[in-house]
Amino acid sequence: MKVLFLGFSVTADQDGFVECFASTTLESLDISKIALGGIQPHHLAFLVRDLLKNKSFDLVVLDISTAGFRSFLKKSTYLLALINILKEVMLKGAKPIVFDIPRVDVDPDKDWVFATNEKICKLFNLQYIRATNYLDEPLNTYFRDGIHTNSFGASRLAHILVNNINSTMCRKFSPSFDSIPDVVKKIQLDVYIPDDTSFDKVEFYRTGYTKSFLQLKEGEILLVPVIDELYCNGAFYLMGPETGRFRLNFGENEKVITALDSHCYYQRLGVSFFEGVPIRNQIAVINDPTRPNVELIKGELQTDNCSNYLGGFLVSNVQSIDEVANKLVDVSGFNFDLN
Repeated sequence: MKVLFLGFSVTADQDGFVECFASTTLESLDISKIALGGIQPHHLAFLVRDLLKNKSFDLVVLDISTAGFRSFLKKSTYLLALINILKEVMLKGAKPIVFDIPRVDVDPDKDWVFATNEKICKLFNLQYIRATNYLDEPLNTYFRDGIHTNSFGASRLAHILVNNINSTMCRKFSPSFDSIPDVVKKIQLDVYIPDDTSFDKVEFYRTGYTKSFLQLKEGEILLVPVIDELYCNGAFYLMGPETGRFRLNFGENEKVITALDSHCYYQRLGVSFFEGVPIRNQIAVINDPTRPNVELIKGELQTDNCSNYLGGFLVSNVQSIDEVANKLVDVSGFNFDLN
């Protein structure tokens, strides 16, 4: 049985709960993981199709509650992102399993994310595992920083999974694509990856994720042909000590992307999300010579030969993600209470 762990920085941990699970389980499992620290569930909703392309799994274990989105992401947008991720997993012929790992700064009994995940899993006949149902000690016993597990926490999470991820348990759940609401079936969230051989490329690797990024040096402009009948909802790119700002010019609209912050002492993935912009003309990606006034928490900024690195665009067949998310709530009658 082939099992993929898909998540964020908690899943990405080296010698974390995934590795502990792999060394503990008695079943013959082919285990792999893809983990993108620093992004959020609504970003993953666009990236997941590309992440699963040309891959085949029996189970996909989702760690999607550990990111820090609760304070800024609309609940309706999270619901849409969650169901779209589940949709894409099921379209690949795999069974999704939602594994809710707590954060020390969030009360699990009052967490609308946990409550939403559990409700959706019951509605779609998906396996749902809430780690706090099996944890007896205070939460900070299991985490080194309130979010990422220490060795004891990784071991406990692994044992929880050993008891819940096996052939016998998996046969109890039969998720069906037919259970997905029509409004989510119709929406297409994806990435568009430009390919221009005149630009240098940089290979980026993080925990099962490998992608080529186009390098835009000072003064360079990338012209991307029209993408018919699609809307641009954002971009993904690299951030590091040599990056800064770049602009996406759509003709009548322009978006400024800041690819530099105080944590850019190392190279990492960045994602920007915005309401859809119609793509009626070519997109001009312009390397902005001005850089934000940022002081790194450690290390030094690169001050010469500054570049930006574009991986691609978040695209969809709808202009307003918010409108679709609100429609999903209306047609499903979903509410976000904790009952």
